[in-house]
Amino acid sequence: MSESSEKVHHPGEIVPQSGIYECDCGQGHEDSTDVKGHRFPPLHEACSGSGWKLKALSSGAHAAWSRGARGHGAAVSWHHGFASP
Repeated sequence: MSESSEKVHHPGEIVPQSGIYECDCGQGHEDSTDVKGHRFPPLHEACSGSGWKLKALSSGAHAAWSRGARGHGAAVSWHHGFASP
């Protein structure tokens, strides 16, 4: 992947590219589909990571947001994940 996939984006920062992001703790337990121009959601409280890394670009993320696939709590992004350890 590109250099941008290695950058860690912290909760509350503006999403630079629509795509699927994963937490940076290395356990692969949390993914988030985020839309360019919106803010990154908080990490799950049990996650030891500090932010989000780009996993895959997504041209459909904005379309999903537009159709009303709103997210987790007060987060501005469409957020899912939290698989059991």
